[in-house]
Amino acid sequence: LYFTGDMIDAETARDWGLVSEVYPDDQLMAEASTLAAKISQQPPQALRMTKRLMREGGERELRLDHGDVRRHAGTGATHG
Repeated sequence: LYFTGDMIDAETARDWGLVSEVYPDDQLMAEASTLAAKISQQPPQALRMTKRLMREGGERELRLDHGDVRRHAGTGATHG
């Protein structure tokens, strides 16, 4: 999707695991408000740390993948 710009509908996004819930238009704002209220009850420092770890986790996984490639280069090791 990133490279092609293709669009998918909400049900497909749910089926592919890109979103966890799909709501009808008339329920969407109420559900979003409920989720926002739940999140807002969490400690701000915990929310900041979670966001930071999520951002850094993706970057770290990418770095580890590249490190794995370098470590296995020339050893005949394969993935998967």
